Amino acid sequence: MSIFEKLMSAVKSGAREVGETIVDANGIRILEQEVVDVEASLHQAKRQLTQIMAEQKRTDREMSRLKSEVLKYEGYAAEALNKGDESLALEVVRKVASIETELK
Repeated sequence: MSIFEKLMSAVKSGAREVGETIVDANGIRILEQEVVDVEASLHQAKRQLTQIMAEQKRTDREMSRLKSEVLKYEGYAAEALNKGDESLALEVVRKVASIETELK
């Protein structure tokens, strides 16, 4: 090994030691900052979870509403057929198909 390589190794070692000393001296401060960062990430994750859960509830309510509309209009179509009004029954069936498309 040449003298130049040994000098470079000494400089690298010194830089590493300085870095380790700085990290060691500020270990508690670094740890506290990491805890703060993790708490902020956790708070953000909770907020996002709340938003997702609210959206799920809205979607569930909308699906329930649409399903009840389908049942209601299917009843109307059956009534129209029983009364012999095929044109009204066809119109109601189209409405049911539209709602079912929206459900999908």
